[in-house]
Amino acid sequence: MKTVAVQWGEELFEGAGAASGAEFGQLAAPGRLIEISGVGASARYTTAVAQVRQAQLEGETTAWIQPAGGPLYPPDLADSGVDLDALITPVHLPRISVLAARYPSLRIVVDHGAKPDIAAGQLGDWAAGLARLAAAPQVYCKLSGLWNQAAPGADANALATCSLHLLACFGAGRVLWGSDWPHTEQKETAHAANWIDRLHEWLPGAALRQQVFVINPSALYSY
Repeated sequence: MKTVAVQWGEELFEGAGAASGAEFGQLAAPGRLIEISGVGASARYTTAVAQVRQAQLEGETTAWIQPAGGPLYPPDLADSGVDLDALITPVHLPRISVLAARYPSLRIVVDHGAKPDIAAGQLGDWAAGLARLAAAPQVYCKLSGLWNQAAPGADANALATCSLHLLACFGAGRVLWGSDWPHTEQKETAHAANWIDRLHEWLPGAALRQQVFVINPSALYSY
């Protein structure tokens, strides 16, 4: 791995992008660790986050590493309107719970219900961990992607236990629906119509469905 350290003063920073003709988010080449700082170690988290985001969009594995007293921390991101989408599995739930407790202003969206192991039926740790995480009021959860955690050929009924537990933990006010289409691996059985039909059973009433399908994602993602 190559390491590239970038340090600038105000004038140098402003001229760097103009001289290269590149967006700051494109300055980080794949496979390189980028260290960014400014005069007096001032926070340049907007540019740093842009570089991390660009690396993610290009399929690079990305990590944010900084000293304990570093200038960037989740409240900075929260104040800038940046939320955390957590693509996690059950083993990560305790760590996300700690993060949520430490930074109550950082909104967190758990993707795909934290991917419970529906196929193996090993749901105990997942159910307990998700309930603990849901106690943090700034945490939301996506009701999506569960078909990929079920056994091949499973129908929508196989998702009922996890879906109902997720809804019970977060309530309709902090759940977002997602079809996961066309990325589901269960193309033979994962029909969107079946998924919608089950959600009508699990979310009785037009107001609840409007909350999960429209109001919550619109509020979170500002569209």
